[in-house]
Amino acid sequence: MGIAAEFLVRVRRHDGDEAEQYAWPAASKENGRDTTLAQTGRRTIRLGLRPFTIDAEAGRREWRQMLLALEQRVVLTDKHPGMLADDLSDYLFARSTGHIGSLMTLNNRGCQRAVRTGAERLDQELMDQVKNDEASEAARLELQAALKKKRLTSRPRPRADEPHETADPHPSDPAASNARRGTACVPRNSAS
Repeated sequence: MGIAAEFLVRVRRHDGDEAEQYAWPAASKENGRDTTLAQTGRRTIRLGLRPFTIDAEAGRREWRQMLLALEQRVVLTDKHPGMLADDLSDYLFARSTGHIGSLMTLNNRGCQRAVRTGAERLDQELMDQVKNDEASEAARLELQAALKKKRLTSRPRPRADEPHETADPHPSDPAASNARRGTACVPRNSAS
């Protein structure tokens, strides 16, 4: 038996005498295992979670529902309805490539930066300063190009039974955006 290819474990009885020997395959690249798996393999359960896709209407609706759920949990003072699901939908899909882990990392880091900088809201300018995982960043350019050229969108089409949302005519004007949403634009450092 090759010791390099296997772990040899001797089990001793309570009186100290050897009772049995067991051999397990060693953690190596040859048998597809990694040494980290030897340490964590029995502590975790692998769950398969496919990435979100936006090539069909059903996938775009799932993506929007995810962003709406995530948006409800964002705790920033200047957040507004639609901040993620409307304003940043395509951007977040391109940055995360539809992977939930990448999306959550991006969202968490974006919220941290928004608090640290005092912005207290998520927008593309702030999110451009946030780093994300290497795999998502590598695939980002191709997705961004397709989204920019309107060959792809993450936004679902409105259903016949839903009211059609019109685009904000002045997206860069916070007062106009807030007026459309029915919220007031109050300066931060105003005296009461």
